[in-house]
Amino acid sequence: MTFQQLMNGGAAFVAAAAIVSPAAAQVAYDRDHNKSVQQRAYDEHRPTGMRAGGFLAFPQLDLGVEFNDNIFAAAANETDDTIFVASPSLSLESQWSVHRLNLFAGAVTRTFMDSDDDNVFDWRVGADGQIDINRDMYLTGRLYAGEATESRFSGNGPAALIEPIEYSYTEAGATFVRNVNRIRGTLGVDFANYDFDDGRLPGNVVFEQDDRDHDYMATTGRLDYALSPDTAVFGAVTYRTREYDVNTFNRDSEGWRYLVGANFDLTATIRGEVGVGYSSTSYDNPALSDTDGLALVGRMEWFITQLTTITLDGLRDTVESDIGGTAAIERTTAGIRVDHELRRDVILNGEAYYDKDEYEGIDRDDDRTRYQVGADWYVNRLVTAGVAFQRFSQDSSGLAADRDFDVNQVMFKISLRR
Repeated sequence: MTFQQLMNGGAAFVAAAAIVSPAAAQVAYDRDHNKSVQQRAYDEHRPTGMRAGGFLAFPQLDLGVEFNDNIFAAAANETDDTIFVASPSLSLESQWSVHRLNLFAGAVTRTFMDSDDDNVFDWRVGADGQIDINRDMYLTGRLYAGEATESRFSGNGPAALIEPIEYSYTEAGATFVRNVNRIRGTLGVDFANYDFDDGRLPGNVVFEQDDRDHDYMATTGRLDYALSPDTAVFGAVTYRTREYDVNTFNRDSEGWRYLVGANFDLTATIRGEVGVGYSSTSYDNPALSDTDGLALVGRMEWFITQLTTITLDGLRDTVESDIGGTAAIERTTAGIRVDHELRRDVILNGEAYYDKDEYEGIDRDDDRTRYQVGADWYVNRLVTAGVAFQRFSQDSSGLAADRDFDVNQVMFKISLRR
């Protein structure tokens, strides 16, 4: 099936859905039986905002300090530092009776006490919204742009980089949703462009990054069928492409992902969505082997009590590699998070995540683990505070292995909101 055939099929689906008489499908897709501990805490302490015409304005300033014992993610001779973090932001949320529009602008600065070359200034602006065609049919859209800094923990660059890699991005998407009795149809398109700046190695040697600049596009069609007001089954098909600006080592690709699964919100018990299926990716470069295999996407929240929420995450998919000699990574992710309401205004949390990256075409496997424990204190609607400890580890193996490293971080933060 070609991309044009997929779009033609999507257009036919939209046309067919538009002529069916609408029904109260929101009843068949009621997923609001439960609230997680974090969700309830935020709702109860949500700032009131400031009226700005038909919008509410929510200004926020996040301040923090981080103690990091291995800022370069080095295998030996680790360097520690103290980092001061400041993140101002402003969001505008429409208060209209129909349709919706949200605007956002924010920045993040990370200032290192000793390692000035690692100072960061990232920013992001964007908007998202919804057009309500009728009560059972609507269109959503989103557009974001900004500049970001790649973590030294990413594995995409050596520890010897003078400063971390920076990149700019534009992300956009639109989704059409149509409800007909127990059936919900969705057609979505997502686009992204990434432009990476070159890095620097000791001796002012250029660490070339132009071959990472690329466009990404994905088109997804999905059908859900509600078995009951709290359970639905679905099938989804995604077609995705990546096109690189510089093809010294051609990594242009196209691929498909097929998923079947269910989403549910069982009263006082569990909420989530799980999909399992198959994904495949083919490359324009004949030197690169096509990849295929198991696809898995899932998240479940278990409301073990009203005071404790356990969240499980899982992923299995093919992702792009920026390492020379390979274009694909088979990534498996599994994680668990626990949130506990010690008091109405004090939330304890802990999480553990594991990633396994299997590189196609070269002998390299990366195992990454992340552990975190922390606490958040909702002082009032205007002020929150928190503390967290995090440990990040990488174990890389194979003839093309990256470095092994461990990083420990202690973070304190305070948020001022209106």
